[in-house]
Amino acid sequence: MRHSSIVLGALLLAAPTFAEGPESLRAGADLSYQAVRFRLPSFRARPSSAQQPSWLVVEGAGPGFEQGKAQLLAALHLVGRTSDGPRLAEPLLEKGARIVVRESGMWVVDSDNEFTAGLDFMQGRRPETLAPLVAHELEHLVQRGRGLTGEGARGARELGAFLVQCRPWAELGAPVEESDWASNRSNSQDMWAWVDYPASAMAALALRGGLELDFSRKDVRAYWEGVLAEEARWRATREPPKGRDSRSAALFILEQAASFSDRTLSGKVSAWLPDALETAFREGPGALPGEPTEKDRALLRALSGPSAPSPSR
Repeated sequence: MRHSSIVLGALLLAAPTFAEGPESLRAGADLSYQAVRFRLPSFRARPSSAQQPSWLVVEGAGPGFEQGKAQLLAALHLVGRTSDGPRLAEPLLEKGARIVVRESGMWVVDSDNEFTAGLDFMQGRRPETLAPLVAHELEHLVQRGRGLTGEGARGARELGAFLVQCRPWAELGAPVEESDWASNRSNSQDMWAWVDYPASAMAALALRGGLELDFSRKDVRAYWEGVLAEEARWRATREPPKGRDSRSAALFILEQAASFSDRTLSGKVSAWLPDALETAFREGPGALPGEPTEKDRALLRALSGPSAPSPSR
């Protein structure tokens, strides 16, 4: 039985907006105690083998691999400074997982307890924009350690890792590479949409990636509920990032997802859709403020599904 919207609604019910509270890392909050378990060796342009952590493997040699390794270590150091750092470090420090720097790729697969960090993906990135993407892959290692493998867990794994990556991103000042922005590369606009329109970000990611939340497995449901509970706690004590228009980003990614998933869908995404998605997940299905286009309908179905129950009130 598939319940795509019932638990996602808890995210908005528990914490629909950011609360005014402690400042983010960008504003200088003292989170140094949280970095202790994920403290990384200092490194120079060409780290010696003694400085390389036991969980890091570099499958190659030469300046390109040295640069990629340095970028990765710098990004990991930033992740370690964030509130999720200690938890994300556990697979590496306690569960025997490793990171492998290779020519290409940025992923974790079910069959291996490792995270591939590809030079092609890291090239040209600043550590602060690489850090959220590293956090995403580290969350996949956490998921794998909990047995969340197989196709039935794919939707919860991907959407959960996205929610997790947004928190370090926000704490590090919400950085994006300008070259990524126009095409939404590396979730740049997805993350800005998440600030005020998390349901829009979820719908866009689900439609774009063909993701479906399947809670027929108890471990998947337990993981997803935990992710949303932590999201609610985090939002209750954080101020939202500022600097870009979250609503404009939400409209962009919804239109992008609908066009990408099915080029035959007619019309455009309605201007009211981001607010309607948030309302639906806070309050359950209700009357829409206008006649939905085909693209609107596809996005409304992306997380709810035709037979999913209403979110809990």
